[in-house]
Amino acid sequence: VAAARTLAKRSRETADGDDGDDRQAAGNRQPRLKDVLDTIPVRVFWKDRDGRYLGCNLAFARDAGLDSPDQLIGRTDYELAWREQAPIYRRDDNEVMSLGQAKLNYEEPQTTPDGRTIWLRTSKIPLRDDSGNIVGILGTYEDITEKKNTELALIRSEENLRITLESIGDGVVTTDLQGRITRMNRVAETLTGWAIAEARGRPLAEVLRIRSTDSETFIEDLATRVIAAGEPIALDRNTVLVSREGREHRIADSAAPILAANGAIEGVVVVFRDVSAEVEMEERLLQSRKLEAVARLAGGVAHDLNNTLATVIGNVAIAKADPADVASVRECLEEIESAARRAVSLVQKIVTIGGGRKRQPSEIDVGAVVDDVVHLFRSTVGGAIEVHLSLPSALPAVLADPSEIRQIVMNLLENARDAIGDEPGRIDVSVERIERGRLPREAAASAGVSKSEWVRIRVSDTGHGMDPEVCQRVFEPFFTTRDVAKRPGLGLSVVHGIVTANQGMVSIESEPEKGTRVDVFLPVHDTAAPSAQDVVSDDDDASPVFDPGDYTILYVDDDEPLVFLVRRILNKRGYRVVTETSPVRALEHFRRDPRAFDVVVTDHNMPEMSGVEFAREIAAIRSDLPIIMVSGYLPEDRSDVAEDAGVCEVVYKPDTVDHLIDAIEARVRERA
Repeated sequence: VAAARTLAKRSRETADGDDGDDRQAAGNRQPRLKDVLDTIPVRVFWKDRDGRYLGCNLAFARDAGLDSPDQLIGRTDYELAWREQAPIYRRDDNEVMSLGQAKLNYEEPQTTPDGRTIWLRTSKIPLRDDSGNIVGILGTYEDITEKKNTELALIRSEENLRITLESIGDGVVTTDLQGRITRMNRVAETLTGWAIAEARGRPLAEVLRIRSTDSETFIEDLATRVIAAGEPIALDRNTVLVSREGREHRIADSAAPILAANGAIEGVVVVFRDVSAEVEMEERLLQSRKLEAVARLAGGVAHDLNNTLATVIGNVAIAKADPADVASVRECLEEIESAARRAVSLVQKIVTIGGGRKRQPSEIDVGAVVDDVVHLFRSTVGGAIEVHLSLPSALPAVLADPSEIRQIVMNLLENARDAIGDEPGRIDVSVERIERGRLPREAAASAGVSKSEWVRIRVSDTGHGMDPEVCQRVFEPFFTTRDVAKRPGLGLSVVHGIVTANQGMVSIESEPEKGTRVDVFLPVHDTAAPSAQDVVSDDDDASPVFDPGDYTILYVDDDEPLVFLVRRILNKRGYRVVTETSPVRALEHFRRDPRAFDVVVTDHNMPEMSGVEFAREIAAIRSDLPIIMVSGYLPEDRSDVAEDAGVCEVVYKPDTVDHLIDAIEARVRERA
C-alpha cells in the first residue's frame, strides 16, 4: 500500500505538471515501484475526486480487459466492464473521501469483460496531498470468487439440508463427538419440547430423555455407545421419549455415527419417529383379537359342555325312568362318569392354556417320552400315513412334567394326522440337542432366552399346510380350520401354554400344499446333586396306624353342594367334620377353640375372603396346623403366595374328592 501510495503521488504530480527535475526523479523511482505493484497478486488502483482513474497495477488493468495501466488513466467506472456496479463503487469512493476514513475488507461483486460476475474483497483509503488534503482514493482488492462460491455452495447445501430435515416426518438430532447437540429439526423440537436455540450445546441425554417402557431409568449414554461401537444402534418400539413438559411418546429410533470423508467419526445422528398412534392401534387390534379369542373359547366350551351335559341329563332320565333295572342304571352311571371325565379333560386343557395348574416337574429324558408317545400313536394311525422317528443316542435332561410332554407330542401328532387327512402322507418326528446359536432368530433375540443348551422336539408333516394369516392364529384357543364337531381347536394352544410354563418356545413354519413344521424348544436342566432331604429312608415307607375318629377336619367352601358332598364322604371315612360356607364364620369358629382341629381345608375363591387370606389368619394363630387349599384355577405365582401364607398343599378341582381324601390322610398320618 505504501508503494502504491508513493506511485499514486508521483503519478498525480506528473499529471499536475511538476518541474523537469522532479519528473526525472520520479521517473527514476517509478519503474521500481511499478515493478513491485505489478508483481503482487493484489489489484491496486487510485482515482481522483471525480472518480477518474489516475493509475493502477498491471493485474487491475487486465481485470478491466486492458493491456496496460496507461490505457486506464482518465477513465471512470462507468466506461469499464463493471459499469453495472459503477454507482456502488462511486458511493463507496464518496463515503471514504467525505469521512476521511478507510473502508476495509468488504465484499462486493464485479462484472468481468467476458460477462461473468466475480467477487472481490476491497479496501479503500483517502488519498491525500502533501498538505493533507483529500484528493482522491487509493484502493486494493483481491479476487475471492472461488472462496465465495465455496461459501455460497455451503450455504445452499446447509439450506437444502435444513429444508430436507424440516420436510421429513421423523425427528432428527445430531451431536458432536462429546455428545453435545449441534442440530435439531422441527419434529425433534416438537417431540422433545426443546427449541434448537436452547438445546444447542447441551448433552444429548438432557434433551432426548428416553427409557424403556418397563423401566423408569433414562438412557444416559446413547451417543457414547454409538461412538464406541462405531456402528448404528437401533432401539425397539418399547422406547418412551419423555418431553421437556413431561409428555410421553412411544418412539422407534436408531442412532448412527456421522462419518467424515476419511471415515473418522465426527458425531452422532439420532433419527426417531412417534409411533404412539401405531402402538395404540396395535394394542386395540390385539385387544380385539383377545376378545375374539375369548368369545371363541366361550363358544367352544359351551359347545363341548352342552354335549356333555346332554349326555348326563339323558342318562339320568333313563335311570330315573326304570330305577329297578340295575344293569340299565349301572350303564347310565358309567356313561355319566365318562361324560364327566370328558368335561374334566376339557377344563384341564383350558386351565393349562392359562397356566393355572401347578406343575410337577422332574428330570426327564425327552427322547424316551417321545418314543413312548410315537409308539402309541403308530398303533392308532392308518396305514396310509408313515410315521418316522429320529432319536439321538443320548440327550441332556429336561426339567418338566412328563405328562405335559406327552400331551405336547400327542397334540402335535394329532394335528399332523388331521392335516394329512385321508390321503397318503408322512409325519417326521425328531428330538435333538441344539446350541443357542441354532435357535430361530426371533427366539434367540428374546430377552428371556439365557440358556445355552436346548432340546428341540420337531414334528413335520406333508399335509395341506397353512397360509401366513392362519399361522398367526393357530395358538388361539378353539381356533381351527377343521370341523369343530370333529375336533375342537385346543391342540396348539395347549402346546403353547405348556411350553411357556416350562420357559420354552414354540415356532411354526407352514406353506399351503407343502406341509407344516412345528418346533418345540425346552431348556436343558442344570443337573445338581440330590440334597439330603431328597434321599428317602427305607423307614419312611412305614405308615402309622390311626383312627379317623380321633381327628377333626375344618372344611370351608362357599359352594353348598360341594360342602355337603365332602362332609358325607369324610363322615363315611370316620372323620369328625366341621363345615362352613363362610370363611368369616369359619375363622370365628376356629378362634373359639384353635386346638380342636387337626387339618384345615379351604377353597381359594370365596366372596368374603380368599383362601390365601384365610390360610394366613389360621397360620397366625396355629403355625403347626396343616392347611390344604382347593382351587379350580390357581396361577403358579399365586401358588407360591399360598405357600408363603401357610398352605402345605393345593388340590385342584374337579378331582377334589379322591385327591382331597389322599391329601387329608397324608397329613393325618404325619400327625399320627
